[in-house]
Amino acid sequence: NFTESRQFSNSRINFSKKSLLFSIILVLLSFTKLYAQPYVNLITNPAVTNNTVGQNITIQIVADYTSANPADAFQINLGFDPAVLQVTAVSNISSLLSIIGPSFDNTAGTINFVGADLSAPFPNADFAVLSISFDVISLPGGGSTNLIFNRPPTEVASAAVSVLNTTTNGIIN
Repeated sequence: NFTESRQFSNSRINFSKKSLLFSIILVLLSFTKLYAQPYVNLITNPAVTNNTVGQNITIQIVADYTSANPADAFQINLGFDPAVLQVTAVSNISSLLSIIGPSFDNTAGTINFVGADLSAPFPNADFAVLSISFDVISLPGGGSTNLIFNRPPTEVASAAVSVLNTTTNGIIN
């Protein structure tokens, strides 16, 4: 009887520990969800440019914050029409440490950058991340072409939780 009672008691303790652990995990997840509402938009500046063949244009990628919460990691992947645009330079103009790139491929029509801030204080207000210079090499079919954020892999994170809200593609006429 004592052995049966002890086993029953141990199973109740194990069940109680599991319940407590599950409750703690749920509480932590709910706090993460409350804190990690998307609050960073990535935009092109200017959003629309009017150009002619042979012209060199410069566009910035800007992190636009909708709240003062921090973000510590940025991955930017852009696509463009290489028949219309050719990248001449891409620069990290932020305080982010460049982990990958910035780099570009004029054959594939891609621009890549991964940057992070490894120590506090982390960015929590609007700032320019990249400066991109293009040569306009031909007129776009249909009158315009887009500089497109590819999602995924474009992402913004805080403590490894996504905080990217929206992206605003650039239009080049």
